[in-house]
Formats: sequence, structure tokens, C-alpha cells
Amino acid sequence: MSTRTRIRLALCCAIGVPTSLLGATLRVPAAYPTIDSGILAAQSGDTVLVAPGVYTGPGNRNLRLYGKPIVVMSEEGPERTILDVQADFLSPARGFLIDGGETAASVVDGFTIMNGLMSTPPRPEGAERGSDASERHDLSGGGLRVTFQSHPTIRNMIIRNCHSEISGGGVAVELGSAPTLVGCVIQDCTASFQGGGLSIEFGANPRLERCVVTGNRARFGGGVANDANPFTGPPPHFVECTIASNFADDSGGGIACFESSKSTFERVVVWGNCAVQQGAEVLVERFSQTGFACSVIDLSGIHDEGTLDLGKDNLFDIPPGFCMPDSCTSAPSDRGDYGVEDASPCLAEKSPCGLDVGGIGRGACAIPDPVIDSGWGKLKSVLGKHR
Repeated sequence: MSTRTRIRLALCCAIGVPTSLLGATLRVPAAYPTIDSGILAAQSGDTVLVAPGVYTGPGNRNLRLYGKPIVVMSEEGPERTILDVQADFLSPARGFLIDGGETAASVVDGFTIMNGLMSTPPRPEGAERGSDASERHDLSGGGLRVTFQSHPTIRNMIIRNCHSEISGGGVAVELGSAPTLVGCVIQDCTASFQGGGLSIEFGANPRLERCVVTGNRARFGGGVANDANPFTGPPPHFVECTIASNFADDSGGGIACFESSKSTFERVVVWGNCAVQQGAEVLVERFSQTGFACSVIDLSGIHDEGTLDLGKDNLFDIPPGFCMPDSCTSAPSDRGDYGVEDASPCLAEKSPCGLDVGGIGRGACAIPDPVIDSGWGKLKSVLGKHR
């Protein structure tokens, strides 16, 4: 069986599409010079397959799917396929903007997005305020933004060293969107206001599975900020995720659940986060509804003014046994090893509900390492590993 056939069959199984409906494979850069040119040429059911390399410049940033049910994936995974956005205050840009009402059949799989920045560029000398597009430039989602009721599937992504002037330094999910993020790492990102790693706003309700949010920083919600009461459907849901070593310059170091928001967390680790004011681990504002089940949480870091349901089978104040975590005071940071040691309560054989807890499996803690590897590579080496 050819490599192309194996990839197409794997995609079929992953997104539930009959093989007869799968289209062509469009190769970047062999047949199309940029990722965007491949996406523009793609038809429903096609796969844009991106070869290993570092992709920069026009056509390889600010990418959109244009509402198409297509798959955009790397050939050899995120460690070898990097979108280096190279944004700055004069040229703000991100990796992907998904805003075409996409469904779960629209898939982005296996890229690193780095060096994104969403900010308002300075106005030309003498220009009046409001006279150019810079005044209307969106300021959320430094690495990836999902908006306008889009429901894509985002898998196996590393989003690092991305920044936003307002919210969602790494990822922003907004306006009734409900993407599914699986096996993603968000770290070393910052936002000036909320959601250094991830910001959820305006009726959005994403689902995150086996994701890792570490070393991010913002004023509120250093790791995750949920400011959404979903328009329809269930609340934002986190399953088997790790939220650790994030920092809030005000409140909600790990997670900030803002007023009237709804969110559920299942089999998550919330540990080692910090905040200058309150809610080092979790901030629950009034009228918000937040629930945890079978999770490992530092209870001393929870500040609750709303409705907090701690459910059953949670473990409080029992360290998760990370191999070598970085300090939250180092955020933004991409360093640290968040795999867990053999005695960790996060492993299925030791967890309170008999299932895996957290986004990273058993690490190689016993192997001496004089230098802590960059976290994004280390994390991906054990992300989703069988415990």
C-alpha cells in the first residue's frame, strides 16, 4: 500500500468519511508553492499535504480554509512542519484564521505555529484615527483564531511564542464557534488582557481533548480564560488536559471563569499556576458555573464566587508528579517536562476513577538530563503516550 493511500485511509478513519468521498492530495511545496495556494486549489474532500520545513511569508500565514470541508495536514508532524509567522507590531499576523462556518470535516492537523502577534499597527504619520483598516484590526488569537460559528477539527498542533494585544495569546475561540482541539500544546504565549494560552468568548463552546496549556501569561486567565455562555449546545468542555505553570498578573493563574460563563473539566490537572491577586489555580466569578470531575487540583488556589461543582473522585492537594515542571513565575516559558513519574496519581492504575488524568502520559523522569529541553518538543514526545 502506498504512503498516499495509507494517509487517505487514516484520514478516513479519523474524521468518519467514506473512502469513496475522499478527493485528491495536493502537495506543498512540490505542486503548490505555498500552503494558501494549495488550500485555494482544494475541492471538497481534498487533502492539502505539507512537506516538512519552515514556512514563512505571504501564503504561509493568516491562512484560512474558506469554509471548505478539506484536510490541511503535515506529512511528518508538528516538530518538522513549522509555520513561523514572523509577525511584529508593524505587520501583525497569525497562523490560521478559521471563520467560514467550517464543520468538523474541515481539519487542520500537525503544525507548529510560532511567533504570531495580533496588535494594532501604528497609523501612518498624519492619518486620522479610524481612517484606516488598522483601527478595525482584530486583536485576538495570536496563533490561531476560530470565529463566526465555525466548528473545525484541530489536531496535533504546537502553538508557542504567540501574543495578542487583548485576548487569546495562543488561541481565541469566539462567536458561537465550537471547534474540537485534540492533542494540542499551547505554551509560552501571552495576552495583554485575558487568556494567555486560550480565550473563549461570545457564546463559543470548544471541546479540548488531551491538550496541554503551560507557561502562558495574561492579566486574567494566564492559561485559560472562559468568558462565554454558549449560544447553543453544551458548555466548553476539557477532557484529559494539563493546565500548569501559567501566570496571571491579576487573577486566575491557571483558569479564569468569568461572570455568567459555563465550563466543565473532566480528568484534568490544574497545578503549579500562580496569580498576583486571587485564584492562583482557578478563579470562578459570580454567576458562573464551573464543574470538575476526576481531576487533580491544588485546592488552596481556588477562588470561588459563583457555582463551583467539585463533583466526585477529585484529588485535592496531591501533587501530580510532573517530571520537571518549570516555575509559573518564569512564564512566558516553553521549558519544563510535564510527563509524570511512575507513582503519579494521574496514571489510570492510580487515579481515583481508574482513568488517565491530564494531557501527558508517563514520562522518562528517571533519565538524568542536565538541561531541561524546550518544553514543546519534550511535551509532544509524550503527549497522548499510552500510560
